Amino acid sequence: VAQRVMSNIAVAYIRMGDVDCALNFTARVLARRETLNGILEPDALNALYLSGYCFLVKANRFDIMYDRKRMDKRTQENPVEVNYSLALCAFKERLRRQQEIFDNLKEKEDNEDGALLPGEMEQLRLDLARSHEIVAEIHDKRRQLDRALPHLQSAVDHKEAVLGESDPELLSTWNTLASVSMRAGRFEDALDLMEKAIAATTELFGDSSLTLATEMFHLGLIYFRMAAELGRDDRGLASNYFDLAIEKLIQTKDMQVDILGEEDADVATTAQLLGSVYLAANNKREARRNFERALLVRVEIFGRSDLNTASSAQALGTLYARMPRRLEEAIQLLRKAMLVREKFLGKESLYLAESLHELGSVLLLRRHRKDHETALQYLSKAAKIREQRLGKESLKYAASMHQVGQAHTHLGLYSEARLYLQAALALRERLTPKKSAQVSMTRFALGVVLLKLNETSAAMKQLRLAYT
Repeated sequence: VAQRVMSNIAVAYIRMGDVDCALNFTARVLARRETLNGILEPDALNALYLSGYCFLVKANRFDIMYDRKRMDKRTQENPVEVNYSLALCAFKERLRRQQEIFDNLKEKEDNEDGALLPGEMEQLRLDLARSHEIVAEIHDKRRQLDRALPHLQSAVDHKEAVLGESDPELLSTWNTLASVSMRAGRFEDALDLMEKAIAATTELFGDSSLTLATEMFHLGLIYFRMAAELGRDDRGLASNYFDLAIEKLIQTKDMQVDILGEEDADVATTAQLLGSVYLAANNKREARRNFERALLVRVEIFGRSDLNTASSAQALGTLYARMPRRLEEAIQLLRKAMLVREKFLGKESLYLAESLHELGSVLLLRRHRKDHETALQYLSKAAKIREQRLGKESLKYAASMHQVGQAHTHLGLYSEARLYLQAALALRERLTPKKSAQVSMTRFALGVVLLKLNETSAAMKQLRLAYT
């Protein structure tokens, strides 16, 4: 009874948001239950779940209070990662124990040593699937996609052994596995899963439903990613995948409008993704139409100072920056997106870095030195954030190095510009094909700077390479 009371107190502290006190109680409950009943006892597994959940809550908090300083007065450099690691330890230990229970029951069933309770194995499979999903989710949050995939596949295997193909629980896991597979570059696996999910969803809900619209949205996103990744060096292949993405997203949008109406947040989300596909396919007219529609709907629903609205402002501002007559509108939209993202996401956010990078790049298009100085400040901040969050071996950091170099060029600081452009070129040569558009762009910029420094021979070499 005392253990149940302590467990209930831990749950109460979790609901109050005091996970540190909850952890204190769950640790004591776990130790007592393991001592009295063994490590495989259901209440012990529940205590492990609560412990892992507490660490996950701490990791997911934007501001982790009282966690930079440890009890021994030392400082934790990265409390978010520390708490993700502790959550993984708890959930993986729980998963290991569940697997041991499953293996014991399977052996008992195979040997016919005793009758199992009706549905006992099936329920245990579903519990195992859920544990695999939790572990996969934590790996996903840490961008460890290759570690998340095996757990999601195990979750699918367990659910497929118990549930029918049209069961919503199985559909959810298929969708999650497809999403992680797509982001890991396993596009064919993602497409196979989405085809199964769409077929099952159609059978379950019919030819028009919000669930089917969600499936079609994800399918369009997969084709979009395939166009960007697989069609990088093949324009025909890229065009084909862009067309498929547009087709699926238009179907998604039509379905959503029929069910929800024009003025809906989901419709705006689809319109924005559709605009991104059109922009990547160089159809600026349709991209603008969809971006503007998404922004108007989000302003109406969420207001002007919301992260969703900021995302639409960022997208439309990025497009307007490519239209000389809309340059001032682009600056206004990008500045608004930057301010909202800084307010709600903090000064170390990659989304803020994106806004700083785009706004700085647009300010370079103006003709005044003051704008170029401001641009350098924004671009340098973006580069610093990307270096801290992504490391130096990333294409986004290379893009920042390129633009910082361009800002120095506009300011007439050619020696500094050369250093940044050389760094950008070295990175892009390592991370992309040597004849990629990004490499050529940086070679050209570097060649111009070398001409300004009167290094004619080196400049001509870079310019020739940029055009070959």
